[in-house]
Amino acid sequence: MPTQPIEAIAAALFAAALIHTFSTRLFERLARRHARHAGLFHLLGEVEVVFGFWAMVLIIAMALVAGGSTAVAYAESRKFTEPLFVFVIMVVAASRPVLLFVQAALSLLARQLPGRSEVTEIWLGLALVPLVGSLMRAATCWWPARWQAGA
Repeated sequence: MPTQPIEAIAAALFAAALIHTFSTRLFERLARRHARHAGLFHLLGEVEVVFGFWAMVLIIAMALVAGGSTAVAYAESRKFTEPLFVFVIMVVAASRPVLLFVQAALSLLARQLPGRSEVTEIWLGLALVPLVGSLMRAATCWWPARWQAGA
């Protein structure tokens, strides 16, 4: 089965997006090193931005290769409710007030549990925080479906 050029380009862009995802730490270092372009490097270092950025590159590549109407039709055929909701949740969860609250809550909970509070806090951070993140992710799947259903 012959592959169309846009499929090969999309696969290459997906590979670049994956590499970019695992390189976000590099972009954060570049942001600290090069003050003049710190904003751009910091933006490219945000994991939440990576796939949105590469999706934009895909649409532009599609417009150049297959035509603007094909790219617009493809973009309009996708539902962005859940990804946008996840993006908003991620941005809110990464905000300074939320991070400070989570740190304070973990410290308080760690002091209430037996054992050294520093070790307990680390274990809670490794176990409880990802679990809550997974629950938030499950909620993002459930809520948009209810909104679309008109409930």
